[in-house]
Amino acid sequence: MDQTLWVVWVVLVGVAAVLGLFGSCFSVRSLRWFTCVTALCLAIAVVRFGLAHPEYKSANLVDSFLSGVDQVTIALLHPLWPGRVPAPGVAGRWIIAVALLLGYRQLECRALRRQAPELDLSKIGRGRPADQGPSGHDRQPGHRCDDYPTAGQRHAQLAAELRFRLPTMEIRAPAILPGGARTNALAKIAETSGVSGAGMVGAVFRFSGMFWPGPRLVRIRSWVETAAGTRITILLEDAKTGLPIAAKTVAGDNFNEAASMVAGYIAQHIFAMDPTVPEWCYGVPDGRDLGAMQLVRMKRVYAACPTDVSDSREEQICILSKETGGLRTAGIVRYELAQLLALQGQHLESLRLHALNRELHPRFYRSRYRLAMSLEMIANPEHYLPDTKPTWHNLGETLQILARCGLTDGRLTVSAEYPTGDGKHVVATPPSGKQEACMRVSQELAIQLLRIAAKDLRKVRTQLKWRNVMWAALVHRDERAMWRPHRRHRYRQTFQDGVCTAELLLAVRCRLREPVGKKPDRQLGRVRDFAERAYCSWHLWRACTITSFIAGKPTLIKAVLANPHRQWWDADAAQAGLDSQPRVWPRVRWRVRQRSTASWQAAYNTACLYAALADAARTGGAPEGILQGLEHRVNVSLRRVVENPDSELERAWDWISSDPDFHAMRHNSKTFQDFLHEQKKQEYPVFFMNNEECPNPHTDTSESLAAPRTLPASARFRILSPVLIVVPPGQ
Repeated sequence: MDQTLWVVWVVLVGVAAVLGLFGSCFSVRSLRWFTCVTALCLAIAVVRFGLAHPEYKSANLVDSFLSGVDQVTIALLHPLWPGRVPAPGVAGRWIIAVALLLGYRQLECRALRRQAPELDLSKIGRGRPADQGPSGHDRQPGHRCDDYPTAGQRHAQLAAELRFRLPTMEIRAPAILPGGARTNALAKIAETSGVSGAGMVGAVFRFSGMFWPGPRLVRIRSWVETAAGTRITILLEDAKTGLPIAAKTVAGDNFNEAASMVAGYIAQHIFAMDPTVPEWCYGVPDGRDLGAMQLVRMKRVYAACPTDVSDSREEQICILSKETGGLRTAGIVRYELAQLLALQGQHLESLRLHALNRELHPRFYRSRYRLAMSLEMIANPEHYLPDTKPTWHNLGETLQILARCGLTDGRLTVSAEYPTGDGKHVVATPPSGKQEACMRVSQELAIQLLRIAAKDLRKVRTQLKWRNVMWAALVHRDERAMWRPHRRHRYRQTFQDGVCTAELLLAVRCRLREPVGKKPDRQLGRVRDFAERAYCSWHLWRACTITSFIAGKPTLIKAVLANPHRQWWDADAAQAGLDSQPRVWPRVRWRVRQRSTASWQAAYNTACLYAALADAARTGGAPEGILQGLEHRVNVSLRRVVENPDSELERAWDWISSDPDFHAMRHNSKTFQDFLHEQKKQEYPVFFMNNEECPNPHTDTSESLAAPRTLPASARFRILSPVLIVVPPGQ
């Protein structure tokens, strides 16, 4: 009896603890599934216990289950009941069942309190029951009342817009009928079905709805304040108690913008009350950043020529720039703006935003990956920036942010390399006619930036392992929706291969930027050691294997990693082996040596890698055959990116033409220019059908002065004195 007592109490305490953990850390759906499985296992254990008990005599499973319940109840009450514990009987069993049901009800109540609220959309457009036209103070001078919709029409339009815009922000709504609770919806369906006894079934559903806890409902009331629809009042209240949660009057330039700001305001409050939403998905309390991001995603134009897309992107940047000035801006909005700036050639501004995301949201791994790739772009020796005060300000602020993140020490050296001032090597001529000087980061700073990028990529690659993905999904409740796709091998492998090839690209950059004949100091020695051990490490050996799946044998990559300051393109290194390679379709690679990869990121990084080798070979005076082979590998890798059905590049020509890693090839490689021209034809056919003339008029066709520039390889540079930016440690 003592052994049975201990076993029963241990099982009871263990099951209660695990159920409490599930109720606190998981959703109601997961709790119900786990409870059903646990109840089934316990029922089987109780039946076996009843069958094995010495007092069991019947051969009926029901009787054995009831006997096991009685014996378990006696064992549980033995320490609390003085004397001999009587059998519970039928009445005692019903009491135990009701007690368990009430306990489970409280457990679901706790789980529902820690779950996202649901939206009640039934009161949208019913905030002010008025159907008259706008009043005198709402009319704008010079317009008649007939120019605007009536109040009822405007409320109906607002309700329709919110019902469309809120799901685009993934705001949860009731599962069965919009605007109603689950049990009420089931009761209404049963009552209107016309089946005999449907009324009784509906009454049962409504009674159970009163007894059983339901999800938190947030009711939305909204009404338009002005006839033009530029001011909208929104009220969030608790649907059960009727108490207000938040209220605000938002404004916009037009009705479309005001409706988006209302959707952003609702989304911000729902996300703040939802423990399953990451912290980088919401920021400003009034939700204007989320509303601006929705406006940007709805901003689409007919792309007749590249100028149409560029102008539309500039408008999107203007919309987001007005709402991303503060630190409380949502990280996803800042990430969206950084991507748009990179497409427009403003890579330093994009880098600053990614660095700010790195400081505020260190677990936003997609942004950390983009930060590493932006650092690699800035460290490219062929990447030039305008020598202006905004450039120095953005560079200094970015380095200070990286220092506050603990990625570098407190003292950062920033130096620039300038072209000669004799006017023979003019980088760009602005519309004003004045020559503009350009700069690039120094060799020492470039190696520091590459080391920071390698550290972040290593962290991202480690996080993408299956065990780390599962652990993050269990520990970080707000990241489960983000890590759920990474459970699939294909999705996880795609990103992993891209990160591995990015690390290989950084290792090659480090080797190519090493000083010749100079013994590096202690800090740079670690970077050199990392580069010298590049091919010996497992992940970079794997990256070389991945590049062989995309662009042929990695003999040239191994030669550069072995000795980058000699003619690494000689002898066996010149054997490409690309033409004899069979075509490999993108598919999931289950074995290590399987010659396939479904990663378009890996193909793009491989193209950047061979572009870096082509730039180094061109600078070192390599033969023309070697240069053509490297350019051919770049084109093959980029074709793998374009042809991949899973590629996320909406317009590949825009990305490739604005990437600093391909700047030198765009000016020096005829085959690469032909590839870009072919890709531009595929993406803008109307532009070429009109003899490369856009049918739409454009007022400003000048190139942005913030875009990076490229100088000819024969230009000579002089290194100016370094500019010290002192950042106090710990800030």
